[in-house]
Amino acid sequence: MTLITWYEIVAKKILPAIRCVVAEILIKEYGLTQVKAAELLGVSQPAISHYISSRRGGHGASALKNDPEIYGLIKEVAKCLVENKRIKLMRTIDEILRKIREKPDLYREVVGEEPKPEIIYIDKK
Repeated sequence: MTLITWYEIVAKKILPAIRCVVAEILIKEYGLTQVKAAELLGVSQPAISHYISSRRGGHGASALKNDPEIYGLIKEVAKCLVENKRIKLMRTIDEILRKIREKPDLYREVVGEEPKPEIIYIDKK
């Protein structure tokens, strides 16, 4: 048995894919610079460059963009960042993560492995 928690999967696989899509939206739809997008996302400008070129989070980002429900929620994340709506931002991210857990095919595409219920639902009571 390996000790891997849902939170590690989120940090290593899912959040980079979400950030990749959010960075693209901030730059293309909101006209922000890479520096401003980096500031809003709490990452460096080189990290934004990697997100935009799909060198970081790219494979999972494609899967997220192909799911209309998730993509709409990610657009909401970008809007919350621009408008500095922190509580709504956190709730929307939580909703994205919950929906990814509920969609095994999407989970598989984003994470790159089969869903493991004992890991995915470790935070459920």
